[in-house]
Amino acid sequence: MKKVISIGLFLTLAVTVTGCGFNQTKAADETTNSPSANSGAQVNPANSDAAAGNAPVKMEEVRKEAEKGDTSAQYKLGTMLVNGDNTEKNVDEGLKWLKQAAEQGDPKAQNNLGVFYFTGNGVAPNGEEAVKWFQKAANQGYDKGQYHLGYAYLNGVGVPQNATEAFKWFQSAAENGNKDAQIALALMYEDGVGTSKSREQALAWYQKAAAQGDKGAQQKVNLLKQAAAQGAGGVTPAK
Repeated sequence: MKKVISIGLFLTLAVTVTGCGFNQTKAADETTNSPSANSGAQVNPANSDAAAGNAPVKMEEVRKEAEKGDTSAQYKLGTMLVNGDNTEKNVDEGLKWLKQAAEQGDPKAQNNLGVFYFTGNGVAPNGEEAVKWFQKAANQGYDKGQYHLGYAYLNGVGVPQNATEAFKWFQSAAENGNKDAQIALALMYEDGVGTSKSREQALAWYQKAAAQGDKGAQQKVNLLKQAAAQGAGGVTPAK
């Protein structure tokens, strides 16, 4: 029986496909604890890619480049079709183009294809296939792929559950500036999951996420500093 690993909050998986407004969210192997008033930060792997700009994209031009084998165009065409952006929505064809881009090594396509398999959106859910694509994106240093791979290991989806491996990939993503991974890493340090418990490290990573504008992380920073000031948290207040 799979052991439930809790890091204080449930996790959800989501993805926003670049520049197309697609947002598919689905809970995945939630832990036993739901967010509480004192939990503060939330682990939310939306991990959306930045929009490519507001200039209108002509479908015919993108398709022409995609058919020539251009991976960027294949990725863009796939996302346009999946979301019905400037064209009729066609998830099946969109996934076909995303897979072509992924097979040619595009890390964004690999990550997003993994999310489709993870959530079962447009395809039959397949944890092992999802992890395969997350791993390919993660191996290229793509922070969102690293984050999602860590999530899969934490929850034992498509791979044996392994908190230590989850911590490793969350750390890689966090060091690459991924805000959600920074929060996940802070939670793991705070609860001693996959690593030794360290309130100092938890505070440091919450601060990094807070610096990126995460209000929940800022709440955790305030709570940890307050606990330290009262002698209960084991964290030396920052000067």
